[in-house]
Amino acid sequence: MAVADLDQQARAELNIPANVHGALFTQVDPASTAYEAGMRAGDMILEIDHKPVKDAQDAVNDSTEQTRNETLVKIWSQTGIHYLTVESNRAS
Repeated sequence: MAVADLDQQARAELNIPANVHGALFTQVDPASTAYEAGMRAGDMILEIDHKPVKDAQDAVNDSTEQTRNETLVKIWSQTGIHYLTVESNRAS
């Protein structure tokens, strides 16, 4: 999975509303638990475990700090805003 900061060009191309802020999924591996949970390229990460995500660095930091087996992620997609639960790939 890869994330990036949202720039005006991507916002326009993906038709992301001006009031949506966070980190943009630029790539999601189809074999990943994130993909299985429903995340797709072009979706925006708004929160990780109820903690707001301002940019790509926030998303990276928050996801690497996770110690639990599941992570709650609030995303914006073309179908609306919703929560997804992503299981960790890490061994306990």
